[in-house]
This record gives sequence, C-alpha cells and structure tokens, in this order.
Amino acid sequence: MAAPDENGITADNGKAAPAGPRAEQKARPAIADFEKERLRRELEAARSAESAFRSMFDSLPIGVYRTTPDGKVLLANAAMVRMLGFRSFQEMADRNLHGPTYEPDYSRDWFKAEIAKEGELRGLEAAWTLPDGNRITVRENARVVRARDGTVLHYEGTVEDIGKAKEYDALLKAKADFLEEVVSNASIGIFVIDEDNRYVLINPECGRIVGQVPDDWTGKDAGMNVHPEDQGKALAHFIQALSGEQNDFEIRILASDGTYKSCRINISPMMLGGRAHVLGLVSDVTNLRSAEKELMQKRSYNLSNVLVLAATALARELPAERVEAAMKDLETQFGKRFEPVFEEDMHVLGSYENPDGLAKPGREQVLRRYFRFYSSMLRMMGVRTESATSPCEGSFEIHECRWLEEAKASAVPCRVCQTILCGSYKWAGLNGEAKQVSTLASGGASCRFVFSIDGCPPGCVDS
Repeated sequence: MAAPDENGITADNGKAAPAGPRAEQKARPAIADFEKERLRRELEAARSAESAFRSMFDSLPIGVYRTTPDGKVLLANAAMVRMLGFRSFQEMADRNLHGPTYEPDYSRDWFKAEIAKEGELRGLEAAWTLPDGNRITVRENARVVRARDGTVLHYEGTVEDIGKAKEYDALLKAKADFLEEVVSNASIGIFVIDEDNRYVLINPECGRIVGQVPDDWTGKDAGMNVHPEDQGKALAHFIQALSGEQNDFEIRILASDGTYKSCRINISPMMLGGRAHVLGLVSDVTNLRSAEKELMQKRSYNLSNVLVLAATALARELPAERVEAAMKDLETQFGKRFEPVFEEDMHVLGSYENPDGLAKPGREQVLRRYFRFYSSMLRMMGVRTESATSPCEGSFEIHECRWLEEAKASAVPCRVCQTILCGSYKWAGLNGEAKQVSTLASGGASCRFVFSIDGCPPGCVDS
C-alpha cells in the first residue's frame, strides 16, 4: 500500500488518509485565538460597563452606600463621602460602624433590629454628626440583602441631606402662616378668583360684609351674588384685570338678609400656580352712600334754617348801636341749632378720609374737613369758594355774595358770614384764631377768612 502524499491522498486509490497528529496541531491554535479574542472583548465590555456604572454611581446627587452586618463599609459613592465630610472613600471605610464614630443619632443595633422587621426602612429622618462635630439632617432609605438561606449579606441604601430643604420648607410655612394670618384678620375683604371667574380664596371679612360663610363660595361663580344690573360691569372689569389692568368700581352684592350691599371693589392681576388670577379687595360702602345722601338732605334743611336766620337779621332795620347785640343773639341761635349737625357731619366727612376709622386725623386734616363742610354748603347756593391749608393755618375765600348790595349799605350781612365761619371755628376743636380780613362789600377781591391752629407755630410740621 502506497504511503499518502503531503495532501493525505494515497497514490494507488485516491482516497483521503485519516488525519494524523500533525493536522490536529494545526487546528488547535486557531480555536484558542478565537476564544482569547472573545474573552478579551467580554473583559473590555465588563470594564466599560463598570466604568459607566462607577461614573453614574459617583455622579448621583444623593449618597449611596453598602455595609455589612458587622459594620464594614463595602461601598459608598462620592456624594456619600462628601456629605459625611471625609476626604476619600478609604478614609470613610477605615472605621467600623459599630465604633464610636458612627454618624446617626440612632444606634447601629437599633438600625439592624428595625430593618430586620420589614426588610427595609423608608423615609427615616435623623441627625448625623460629622467628623468635625457639625450636624446635618438626612432622610435615609435602606434595605437588607440576604442569601438564599436567609443570611444577611449586606445593607444598602440612600441618604439625602435635607437640612436646607427643611429650612426652606420651614421658611415657606412661616410665610404661608403669616399671610394666612394677615388675610384672615384683615379689616378689608380679600378674595381671589381664577380665570374661569370662580372663587378660590375668600377671607372672613368678605363673609362678614354680606353675612355669609366664605367657604360656601369657594369654587363658585364670582358673579352669583352680584346684582343683575351690575353683572355686566363686574365682568368687564374682571376681563380688564385678567389683561393686566388694575381697576376699581362699585357694585351691589346680595346679602344674607335679602338686601343688596354697596361694595367698593379694587381688583388687580396676579399669577397663581402658573395661571392668571385676579386679586380683589372689597369694602362695604353701603353706610357711606346712605350717609352721603342723608348728609346732603340735612345740609339742605339746616342751610335753610341758617338762611332764615340771616334773612331775619337782614330784614331788620337796626341802628348801629343795636347791631352788636343782634349779632350776639344770632350767634347764640346759630350755635344752638347748628352745632350738633356740624359735629355729626364733620364726623361723617372724617370717615370718608379714614374709612377704617383707625387713623387719628392730624390737625391739618381736621381743618380741611372744616373747609369742605362750608364749601359744600355754599356750593349748593351757587357760591364759588377757594381754600388752602398748611400744618398750622388755612385760608377760606368766598367769591360771590348774594347780599352784596345790602352789605354795601349795612354791616349786618358781613357780620352774618363772620358769625357763621368765625363763630363756628371753635367747634372744629383746633382752638386757634379765626378772623375775616377782607370783604367784597369793602372792595376786596373776595371775602377772605384766615384760621390759625393753636399751639402750632409757623413753619412747624404736623405730627
């Protein structure tokens, strides 16, 4: 039988010869190289995954750890190391959690006992002491990892420094409590309505104004209790406020007793929760409007009485020696009939300027009220007046006189005005001096009166 050639084929029959040791030696290196490449690639992939995991692990903003039951730290990310004030993980891992440098204000044994009950701890808040002695407030979540036989392998968890968050929450709560206290105890009605024109907040004063419980209005249409004739006006102002325009107006709102209250509303735009809202301030002006009407009626009636007194005095043909006595008599009658009404009207005028009734009016403000009182009376008679005030003094001028011709012939008409203006000045309570310095009858440009405030030297500032 012929020996096979180098290709393993015999010379006599052309059949392949069985592979020998030489062929096996050639095949083995090829397989080994393939396995080595596969292992190399898998190792690189594992290293890449580990690097990515480590990068992600260390970039987490909260602390992550893994510890053993006997107190050894196996793993901690950069945030954990930094949070506890260590310079490196190794420095942190060099001490045992059962030792005296354990950070939390609960014991390690307590931690192990509690986590064993449910297998985890959620939202555990505690104060931890750092190596430098400072303390931080943290929130911890942890779980236990066991082997198949139930043996505890390790504990792992997350730790978040919530000190600043708690301070911020406390500050927000304090601000919210303060605002709630202010709104709840405000002497003016406060409400907030959303862009759908529904109430989202109403303070107790709003309820007091209309005699209803404010909570009953929450979520309801803001126009539900508005007088039908005023609903269009209220809606138009509401739309203007949503567009960014602050405005104020008066409407009538239905009260619990079935009557309508006249209310002054001031509204302005605001943002709440990212949505447009309207903030409103409301005050009850029902009594004010009634007082205005009543005041005008009283003024007309009492002005008639004053004119009757003045006409009576003017009708007299008094000799000069009797003028003084007659004027004193007129002043007495004027004071008796007019002073009570004057005081009441001055009080109402004061409430216009101080609607809350709390502010103590200054001296100049009282003087302005005094001038307003007489200006309104004379305006009803078609007489134009001018006035000016300072902290310590004021002036009042009358530019027309219905009895000018009589005044040129007799001193009585001028004495009537002097009695009314100068004689009543003491009722204002300023205890100063009032005098008439010029008259139309004597050729002056006006009937001019000047008033000083007692105890207030020129140039001083009113307190």
